[in-house]
Amino acid sequence: MQLETRTFDGVPGTYALAYEYNLANQVKKITDSANETVEYTYDKAGQQTDVTGSVINGVWLYATNMKYRAWGGLISLIHGNGLTLTAQYTSRLQLSSLVIANRQPQFGAPIASQSTYQRYPDGRLKHAQTQGTVFQNQAFNYNQVGRTVEAYSGSEADDFINNTTTAPATGPFRESYKYDVWSNLKARTSRF
Repeated sequence: MQLETRTFDGVPGTYALAYEYNLANQVKKITDSANETVEYTYDKAGQQTDVTGSVINGVWLYATNMKYRAWGGLISLIHGNGLTLTAQYTSRLQLSSLVIANRQPQFGAPIASQSTYQRYPDGRLKHAQTQGTVFQNQAFNYNQVGRTVEAYSGSEADDFINNTTTAPATGPFRESYKYDVWSNLKARTSRF
């Protein structure tokens, strides 16, 4: 695709995106209706190394110095504002932690965000914990064939993992699902 045009309900006019590709058929540049651009740079192995574009708030370098594991998983990058992202993986090549650091002192602690991930033996996500805030934590429970039957957030996620009960619930959501024998969703209970 080299050009696409979109319209949005309630918004006048049309919006176009133009795409340019390199010889490996990877997106090299995207240009929008306002002639704002995003450009992608790749190394010889075809892995993305930099994202640049139109100047926004004095920033034209959106991400740089992207490094990868041998199998292609992102190890680290530097955001245009100087924050660094570092990812770690399990021996099964599943994400185990994600750290955003190098925050300037006037904006707070050096580590802006740190998340860790626990998994069930089959690799499904069990618990995602964000350092410093219980509110964003999430936990999941699955049935015997791997369908999500419970999704927890906030203190309920931590209660599920720790087998405890904390009142009141602090999470933004709680979801419960029921299925028939053919995997069709029969019921869904939600709290937002």
